[in-house]
Amino acid sequence: MNDFETQGWAVIASVISPARAGELATMASALLGHPTAPQVWQLPSACRGRPELLAHLDETLINNVSNMLGASRLRLLQDTIIIKPPGAPEVAWHRDVSYTSYLDPPRAVSIRLALTPETLATGALAVVDGSHQWRIPAATPSPSPQSDTITKGALDRLPPEQRARAASSQRTLALAAGDVSIHHSKTLHMSHPNTSAQARVTLVTHVFDADCRVVAERIPPAARQWYLTDEDGRLTGPLFPPLPVG
Repeated sequence: MNDFETQGWAVIASVISPARAGELATMASALLGHPTAPQVWQLPSACRGRPELLAHLDETLINNVSNMLGASRLRLLQDTIIIKPPGAPEVAWHRDVSYTSYLDPPRAVSIRLALTPETLATGALAVVDGSHQWRIPAATPSPSPQSDTITKGALDRLPPEQRARAASSQRTLALAAGDVSIHHSKTLHMSHPNTSAQARVTLVTHVFDADCRVVAERIPPAARQWYLTDEDGRLTGPLFPPLPVG
């Protein structure tokens, strides 16, 4: 595993077997109705009530994430099935913090379980090394990863010297079925178009340091009812279940 603290991302091989990944890919595709139209398909909260889709978040993986974030407690923030059928376009450069800016400090990661092979041709993720440490002008915050902020190029907001650095620091993360990639919520990333004949199926879970506090003013008023907090302003309740840190 590479240096997450320096690079802002990591890859862990063979978290589940390729055979199990194939079974979960079939399940995930069925939940979305086996989509074939050439667009990026997403099904939020698909794992809630389906523990088999969260079984990879075991103590070993969560302990790794805990060490990456320097957190003693973790909670699940969101989960999404993403399918990129053949012909699906790229997803533009962005940072996940654009829709989790209500977490203070922004200690969160995206855990991506590849249920099918992720290559340049199938639309794999690309990251900019070290970009989680950069100061980047924020996009308009939104609590939803399906919002328009995900399609507005974050590279356009970089000063010229950082834009040049980003161009030379991009890396495509190739994954086998069953591998996991993890990236910080502040890491710049995108995904390539799917130019292959195979759909790319990925299970994404967003996990955060349970000691982060919520800045309610950064959540649209209509959504605040879902973000329950304890007396210290930390997210709590069944929508944000704790994860098994050993």
